[in-house]
Amino acid sequence: MSANYNMGKNSKIQAYTVTNQPVAHSMPFFVSSFGHFICDSSYYTERENYPHYLLLYTVSGAGRLIYEQHNTLLTSGQIAVTDCRRYHYYGCEDNEWDFYWIHFSGVSAGVFTQLVNSEGLEILMPDSSFDFEKYYKSLILLSGSLSRYNEIKISELMHRIFCEITAFSENTIDTQGYSAHQDDIKRAIEYMTEHYDKPLTVDILSEISRISKYYFIRLFQKATGSTPYQYLNLLRVRQSAHLLLYTDLSVCEISRRVGFSNTKNYIACFKKYHELTPLQFRLNSSLRGIRDYDNTGIRDRHISE
Repeated sequence: MSANYNMGKNSKIQAYTVTNQPVAHSMPFFVSSFGHFICDSSYYTERENYPHYLLLYTVSGAGRLIYEQHNTLLTSGQIAVTDCRRYHYYGCEDNEWDFYWIHFSGVSAGVFTQLVNSEGLEILMPDSSFDFEKYYKSLILLSGSLSRYNEIKISELMHRIFCEITAFSENTIDTQGYSAHQDDIKRAIEYMTEHYDKPLTVDILSEISRISKYYFIRLFQKATGSTPYQYLNLLRVRQSAHLLLYTDLSVCEISRRVGFSNTKNYIACFKKYHELTPLQFRLNSSLRGIRDYDNTGIRDRHISE
C-alpha cells in the first residue's frame, strides 16, 4: 500500500478503528474504521492498494475526489463510494470541508461498489430524509461494545445505509439524460414484458422507443442495470420458472414458449440465474404445485405462508 496525506494544522478529527472478530470477514459488510473530519484547506489523502472500500459523505464545504479518471467536487449532501485498491485522492477544496467517512469490506462490499459505479464514479445526492449522523452514532455505539453479535448488527446497519444509497442512485438517473426519455424507455420495457416470447432485437426496441440504437442501449442499462439482451433473458427465465413449477410441460416446450430458439442455450441461461438446471429446479423446489384458491381464481403462494 502507498499513501500520502496531510491532516492540516487546524483540522478537527474524530476517528475510530474497529477490531473485528474473524467471523466478520464472512459477513456481507464489516467496518474497519470510520470518522468525522472537519478539515482545513491543507488536508488531503492520496492512496492506492488499500484493501478496503470507502464511503464519503459531505456535510458542508467542498472536497475534491480523484478516482478512476474522474476529477470531481463533493459538496453538501453528496455521497461517493470508491474501491481503495485503486488510486484515489480526496482533499479539502474550500476553506473547510466537513465530511464523514467509513472504510468497509465484506463479501458484498465489492458488488455494492460496482453497482453504484456501474458506469464510472457516481456522485449520489440523498434527499432530506437521509440522516447520516444517526447511522454514525449507531456505529460508535456498536464498535464500542464487545457483544458477540455486534458483527451481525454492524453488517445490518451498513446494509440499511447501502439500501438507501442504492435508492438514491436510481433517483439520479434523471441527471444523466434519462428524464427526457423516461416514458420512451418504459414503453420499450412494457413491450418486452408483453412480447418476451417473440424474437426481439435492439433495433426493434429502439424503434419502439424512438431513440437511436446506441443511445437507447445506454439509457436502458442506466434505467435497469442490465443490457436489453440481459433483461430479455431475465424476463424469459422468470416466466419459465413459473411454467416449470405450475405445469407439466417439458423443458424443451417451455424453452420454446418463452422465446428461446435453442433448448441448450435456455438451460445454460436458466442455470446462470438459478444455479440449477430447469429440471433440477422443478424436482427440488418446495413450491412445486403449491397453490392458493380464492374467489378471484388461483394465486401462487409460498409454502410457508
